Amino acid sequence: MKRSLPKIAAVLAVLLGVAALAIPAWLKRGSERVADEVAARLSDALEADCRVGSAKVLSTREVELFGVACVMDKGPAVGFGIGRAAARFSAPPLGGSLPPIEEVTVADLDVRLRDLPERAPAAGDDDDSSTDVGDLSHRLETEVHRFFEFTVLLDSGFGGAQVPALRDRLTDGGSVRVDRAVLGEADGTVVVSDVHAVVERTGLQLDVAVAAEPARGGVLAFDGTLSDAGLGGARIRLEAVPIAPELSKAAGDSVDVRAGSVSGELQYNNGGWAADVGLLDIDVQARAVGKDWLPLPTIRGRGTLVPDADAGTLDLREGRWEVAGVGGGLEANLGPLGPDAGLRLVVDGQRLALGQLMGELPEELMPASYAEEIQGTADLTITFGGPLHRRSEWDLDWESDFSRILLASGELAQEVARLRGPFRHTFPTDPPTTRVLGPEDDSFVPLNEISRHLAAAVVSTEDSGFFVHSGFEEASLKEAVLENLREGEGRGGSTITQQLAKNLFLSGERTLARKLKEAVIAWRLESDLPKERILEIYLNIAEWGPGLFGARDAADHYFNRTPRVLRPEEAAFLASMLPSPIRYHGYYHSPRGLTQNRYSMVQDILRSMHRMGRLGGRDYHLARGEPIELAGCRSN
Repeated sequence: MKRSLPKIAAVLAVLLGVAALAIPAWLKRGSERVADEVAARLSDALEADCRVGSAKVLSTREVELFGVACVMDKGPAVGFGIGRAAARFSAPPLGGSLPPIEEVTVADLDVRLRDLPERAPAAGDDDDSSTDVGDLSHRLETEVHRFFEFTVLLDSGFGGAQVPALRDRLTDGGSVRVDRAVLGEADGTVVVSDVHAVVERTGLQLDVAVAAEPARGGVLAFDGTLSDAGLGGARIRLEAVPIAPELSKAAGDSVDVRAGSVSGELQYNNGGWAADVGLLDIDVQARAVGKDWLPLPTIRGRGTLVPDADAGTLDLREGRWEVAGVGGGLEANLGPLGPDAGLRLVVDGQRLALGQLMGELPEELMPASYAEEIQGTADLTITFGGPLHRRSEWDLDWESDFSRILLASGELAQEVARLRGPFRHTFPTDPPTTRVLGPEDDSFVPLNEISRHLAAAVVSTEDSGFFVHSGFEEASLKEAVLENLREGEGRGGSTITQQLAKNLFLSGERTLARKLKEAVIAWRLESDLPKERILEIYLNIAEWGPGLFGARDAADHYFNRTPRVLRPEEAAFLASMLPSPIRYHGYYHSPRGLTQNRYSMVQDILRSMHRMGRLGGRDYHLARGEPIELAGCRSN
């Protein structure tokens, strides 16, 4: 479509020029014959079939045409129609030469295009209709190809050839205006509607501005300066343009977008595009995050986009990101385009007001009361990248410094404070069971009455870094986030503290939304409770089978023992049940006894306990290879 614009401009210039030359005839013959003569001259000049409904001479310097229509057999345009065209000249065009035009107004212009620009092929595209056009990576590459084409067009002197003719027909300060234009395909399908444009001469150059109101709303605008060298200072502006369908298609099956718009501008200068763009009122639903629709805060990005069509690369330089007044640096590199295209993104934040940033997240992701307790600033640099078209090979890393973050008192702090002493907890049995986690309840077992072997086995298998981390392991968290990015769904393990946070405060859904809240709660737990209390609560609420909660239930059910006297091999067995207690209970607690696979797993746990220094050499050698007799498997 962009290559058709100079042709359309030339058509309008010819139309008005021919109309002006016909003024002497109009003064003598009347509007009907003038209309016929203008139509004939237009047909000859454009090699088209043209009609003019009527002409009206307002004065020796002003003329109007109504109902102009032309159909062309070749060229980018199938034809065009004009409801009204009016021109005012700088002098009466009654002599031998045509005087410059002071003002031209074209209303109700309808242009039908024959040759719409084809999209550039992206890596992986072929004639196979099964190609997933919704795949984010291929759609991104397609749009970058289009961006390259447009930039090359600007560098090639686009529009410069038409400047002398247009400049000669306008006075200095003269203008051509188009109101209510529509550009569409040959079959009438509208491509761009409600277009408004103006070309104004300033000295030797022409100032060009075009604005369109898409059917879905918002405004798309373009402006620049035309000279003999081409179009310069090109600027694209967007104001509240709805983009939910485009975002949904780009994201594929992993994300749905039901609302959102984009505002901002891009300006071209010296090979780069200065960009300042914001995503507003975005409402999304992502499988990896949860089932709720999430209204996202306004996200802004700015920097310089540098496209290199020859190298097939697109770089973002001197970039910045901003969310709710909090922001930092941003760098991005894409290319070279093709099957092996790479993507690298670096998001940097120094002195981030982390609580303020998290407070802008939807309530489903981060309760405002939690965010309010996070005070101070942090440093965070995230690096993400990999092969654009092979998501399974993406990589993620970050560097962080949270040493300046403090946790203030608040709602979450009060909830955690009650855990220092006896508290009531409801277990998800059928019907639900409520117990007091304290000495007054017979089911509660203090940590000093639980076999040290059980505590060691659980820590060794569930969270080997429990006694040194601050609630979560960065390496495990990175892996969980990366797997979410690669697979598009919530996954990843948790520390003992995170599991406790989930069991006490959250649902069991495996989503990033839960993981984010889980990390903040774990952070609070580690700040306000000693490690021993966290482990004590965990061992008293952990699930070990259907309706089996806590170390007392587990020891009694599986071994007819109290937790105090569990042997190392028995403790290792109980620890092996924790990842999936319901399933493992059905598989392994049966009259046939322990399976070989389960027995091998118990031996592996014993070796881990010994290797980590949590099981002494003598105890390890006594436990290794010992049979494990489950209570339900003992003979009478």
